[in-house]
Amino acid sequence: MVLFGESHLAPGHLPRVLRERLPEERVLTVLQNVDSLYWRAAGERQERVEAVRVSDDVVCVFNSTPLEKYENYRLHLSRWGRSDEEGPDLAPTVYNLIDSLVRFLDINRYCSHNGTQPQFLVDLMPEVYCRASDARLRQLLSRHSATEEETDAMVRHVEQRGSVYLPQVNVFYVREFKMTYVAEEVSRFLHQACRGLPARGNRQPVTKANCFYAQALEYALGYFGSRVLYPARPAVEDGAQYKLHDASEADLKKMDSSAQWLGYMLGDALYEAYLKGRVSRSMLRRLFLIHLEEPGRAKEAFQEIAAKVRCNAKKLPASIT
Repeated sequence: MVLFGESHLAPGHLPRVLRERLPEERVLTVLQNVDSLYWRAAGERQERVEAVRVSDDVVCVFNSTPLEKYENYRLHLSRWGRSDEEGPDLAPTVYNLIDSLVRFLDINRYCSHNGTQPQFLVDLMPEVYCRASDARLRQLLSRHSATEEETDAMVRHVEQRGSVYLPQVNVFYVREFKMTYVAEEVSRFLHQACRGLPARGNRQPVTKANCFYAQALEYALGYFGSRVLYPARPAVEDGAQYKLHDASEADLKKMDSSAQWLGYMLGDALYEAYLKGRVSRSMLRRLFLIHLEEPGRAKEAFQEIAAKVRCNAKKLPASIT
């Protein structure tokens, strides 16, 4: 016999009656997506915990994160007041994810100085475009005179991931909501905003080497933030086959690929170190505030972080330190 529902399956309701009427039978209660149990299970070493045993006759299964669950509730409520053609408004979802990461890092969004806190973060929230056409994306990119090659690459990026954050114009573009990648783009935004949106003011790393390490760190913090917001994201696969290319010799595509994999591996190691208590939230906040556009700072910061998490990062290539 299977009984499905919510309140009437509380321990003192139907389960109690079943035990009274069928004392010889086993009664098993299966809970689903209990927030407190989810967050406790998220700290386990396994990549993803699909179920936990609460007691001999109670288990809990997980098929979504709390953020996904409540955003689905919100989107369903939003659809009731909109036509089917309009589709859901994803801007509140993006802002909710930003707020969640801000709270995790204990960031004061109203701080007036850029030291241990970002300056007036509340004024740097991005515009969010939902389900816009590729033509709209190209128009947004044209604001900062992107080349045709850069624009085509960004369009392909959106086709693969469904969303992108454009730091040059401080805009979120979401064509298809994929939690893993939206969470990563949210972290990329916060990393840029904590530094005062340097890309918007064209304050970018000047040398190729510094640009490479800045890219790698952006990928690292993007991946780390996505695991914080979406712990169900799988850990990075073994990237030992990727090596640190000489930025003066590698072409742009190879540099970006190398920076992404090194960054993801560093972000993975950073997340593991945080779970083990080796990295504090205050340290993580400082990482988001590092001004990578300063000469040599990106490489220095990358190597400092790699050394900090080295003992937790067997997959991290030795060449980076």
